[in-house]
Amino acid sequence: MKELKVTCNNENGLHMRPAMLVVDAALKFESDIVLVSRKGEASAKSIMETIMLTVEEGDEVTIRAEGSDEDSAVQVIYNIFDKQIGSRFKEVNVPKI
Repeated sequence: MKELKVTCNNENGLHMRPAMLVVDAALKFESDIVLVSRKGEASAKSIMETIMLTVEEGDEVTIRAEGSDEDSAVQVIYNIFDKQIGSRFKEVNVPKI
């Protein structure tokens, strides 16, 4: 089993769009991947379970994987939290018309 901890830096938490990034990535691995937060745990391969975790900005999430590709699985999900979720989904300033 391999695990890493990461903090959710998205001001809107782990809502539908970033959750889909996590689920899409998790589905590419054979390992079982679980997200653990203070509110419980969820399969990273299930959009419903991932959304129901209601991860908010500042929450610590443990990414846990077990299986033949666990090292890669944990690192890829960690990178999504660390590099994509926190930056890609921040509020965009839309010019007024």
